[in-house]
Amino acid sequence: IKQWGRNKIKIELKKHKISEYCINKALKSIDDVAYEKTLQDVLRKKLQTDKAELPQKVFYGALNYAVSRGFESNLVTEQLNMLLEK
Repeated sequence: IKQWGRNKIKIELKKHKISEYCINKALKSIDDVAYEKTLQDVLRKKLQTDKAELPQKVFYGALNYAVSRGFESNLVTEQLNMLLEK
């Protein structure tokens, strides 16, 4: 609902003292296709609002934003490369 990545979900659930078993079970139930679609939506929104002129600043700004929302950096890099190639 809030378009968070797995890392942020895990951290927030730990704050609420949810057991590690329940957290892992919940994270495994996340559909990979829907997860990647959510990441793509988050990245598209960020890329549309980014006013940086240098391509490196656009890339790293979007990367930092998505990682701060809890998405895995390797997955973010892969998705960003795909989006920026288009």
